Amino acid sequence: SKLAERVGAEVFVCAKREVSRKVIDDARRAGLAVYVYTLNSVTNAAKMIEMGVDGILSDSADEIVHYVKKPGV
Repeated sequence: SKLAERVGAEVFVCAKREVSRKVIDDARRAGLAVYVYTLNSVTNAAKMIEMGVDGILSDSADEIVHYVKKPGV
């Protein structure tokens, strides 16, 4: 978070395997949004959405956008 402050970062981007509740909480305390890459399945995207990530990078964006637009998601 010190580096993020020093360089003026607004977003923390990481791989799915690096995401945890602690990582998300630490990033939020530092004022950072959390984006995760590269999620190409709706199942993985749903898990990350449930964990509270702010953004998803994907090669299958159409499928994930369709999922996210469903009521209750």
